[in-house]
Amino acid sequence: MNKDVDEARYSREHLANERTFLAWLRTAIATMGVGFIASVYHFQMNIYPSRLGDIIALLIGLSSLLLSILTVCFALYSYFTKRKQINKQMFRSSNKLLVIITLFILILSCLYVIYLIVVYSS
Repeated sequence: MNKDVDEARYSREHLANERTFLAWLRTAIATMGVGFIASVYHFQMNIYPSRLGDIIALLIGLSSLLLSILTVCFALYSYFTKRKQINKQMFRSSNKLLVIITLFILILSCLYVIYLIVVYSS
């Protein structure tokens, strides 16, 4: 069967797949923005200077950037995998992406908490 015919037959599924991909991209942009804002706020305001606070703020910024890059890479991989599965009518949902991204967000959240404890306790 022609690939274009398969694409048209499952247009709803493909459009849903694209919307999911775009939602992951928005998540990546938001994650990057939060990390950037937290880092810039720390280094620009410098209200509570501390060496440990500086290190944690830098870790938050770098971790957010890494998480954003990973999110985009995983989202792209997931998009193309699902696209093939939809055309072959063999779609299998995967929770690997969700688990990995959730773990990274939890780690990033813990860094924020540690940062707040270090900065405001000094």
